[in-house]
Amino acid sequence: TADHGGHDRIHGTELAEDMDIPVFVRTADGAPLREGVEATGLLDIAPTVCARMGVAADRDWEGVSLV
Repeated sequence: TADHGGHDRIHGTELAEDMDIPVFVRTADGAPLREGVEATGLLDIAPTVCARMGVAADRDWEGVSLV
């Protein structure tokens, strides 16, 4: 993942290139993304990491695991 999007040497506009943040998920066992995942966000990163580590995500978190 990255801390922000951007284009050329600019970021901070409302263009999709600036608003979208890349997230790449690769698992050692080749597990696919959770079925039905269409849109992801920063809130999904921590639950995804927890799921891969076998640790329960905090129940108050709004995000969901992508795997």
